Amino acid sequence: MGIVSSIAAFFSASAKRSDKLKSVILSDSNNSQKKEKLKTLCETRWIERHDALITFKQLYVYVVHALEDISHDPNPESSCKAALYLNSVTKIDFLVALEVTVTCFAYTLQLSISLQSKQQDISKALSDVMVIRSALEELREGTVGHFKQIFKDVSDIANLANVEICMPRICGRQTQRININSKDPETYFKVSVFLPFLYFILQELDARFNQRLSDIIPLQGLIPSNFSMYDDETILKAASIYAQDLSTDDNSILKAELRIWRHQWKNKQFKTDSAIDTLPHCTTVVPNIKILLQLFATLPVTSATPERTFSTLKRLKTYLRSTMSEERLNGLALTNINKKELLC
Repeated sequence: MGIVSSIAAFFSASAKRSDKLKSVILSDSNNSQKKEKLKTLCETRWIERHDALITFKQLYVYVVHALEDISHDPNPESSCKAALYLNSVTKIDFLVALEVTVTCFAYTLQLSISLQSKQQDISKALSDVMVIRSALEELREGTVGHFKQIFKDVSDIANLANVEICMPRICGRQTQRININSKDPETYFKVSVFLPFLYFILQELDARFNQRLSDIIPLQGLIPSNFSMYDDETILKAASIYAQDLSTDDNSILKAELRIWRHQWKNKQFKTDSAIDTLPHCTTVVPNIKILLQLFATLPVTSATPERTFSTLKRLKTYLRSTMSEERLNGLALTNINKKELLC
């Protein structure tokens, strides 16, 4: 990602370089891509990172040709950097890493979009995560067939860019990089790049969702469509975490409300599948169930919502308003962020 980010910044920093890349793209009569420039890797928005990598892969051949032309530019700064970047991207290990990253990120792209939506709750988020995780597990189990197609795509791109397909030198003792004893490049890169990266993504999904939410996630058993997922004792144990927010600390009352809640939905054909959709069905008979569902619905899945305020504050806190008080800044920020609600 570091190389992709640096090259994107290299082209965007100069109008002359950007025009060079654009002219190379437009000069290809067989080009089916509508994109004419690279995207930078956003520091906070993962969706933009997905798009940046996919765009770089689609324009890879044109980037190589543009860097070759710029490396002969009279400007020493541009030519020197272009030569260094050209040397970095015309290596087979870079191409394999790029293709593997794009392939794996294709699975998580829609998940990233879903997790950053405003109406997302933990129950729906975990359901989406489990589906993506199962798909990635299947990808890992069928490594031989899947990576064969990945390596074929790498070979096609390498042939277009005149990149030699070979694997690094293997020695008896290696301490500075992965030293896989393999007879062909495909097996080497499968073991040294594809499998570790796939395992890393699975490990991160487990760390961010399963382990962190394991204590409170049984509360999703209060959602009618998830009644069979957890027994009463497991749900009550999770509810005890929010004991100070409930109207009672008597476990027997909470257990009775839980049974009433299950009985309320027993004969209904349609059962809601999210905490937000379930809340309107809560009656005064089950006040603690309603509180738990409210808490479960408002628990943040990611930090996407707070991060949305960064752009707003950047627009508001300009040098012309450097002496603005904190109270006024908060008021303007809330007004700007929630302008749709204010208009209604």
